[in-house]
Amino acid sequence: CALTLIVLALFIRIEKWIERINKQRVYTITRPYEPGIVEKYETLMKSFHLKFELEKRIKVDDDMQCSWIVQGSKSNQEKLVEALLEDPSIKKFEV
Repeated sequence: CALTLIVLALFIRIEKWIERINKQRVYTITRPYEPGIVEKYETLMKSFHLKFELEKRIKVDDDMQCSWIVQGSKSNQEKLVEALLEDPSIKKFEV
């Protein structure tokens, strides 16, 4: 019984460690459309060593909304968030 509790406690710590080094989030960005914009943000994600998959792309009037599933460490995702918040062309940003 005690061994079972120790193993369970160990698994909880391992789970938290894995979550910290390999977090998955959905990023949605709305901004004015321009050619090559998807590649611009994907290059930015690569620069922070993040894996990503373009989930959807929507064009409404002159704006484009893109959503990516992004996977990587919590610290690299925070760096991406900071870079996106500094982008003046982004009208709306959701994580």
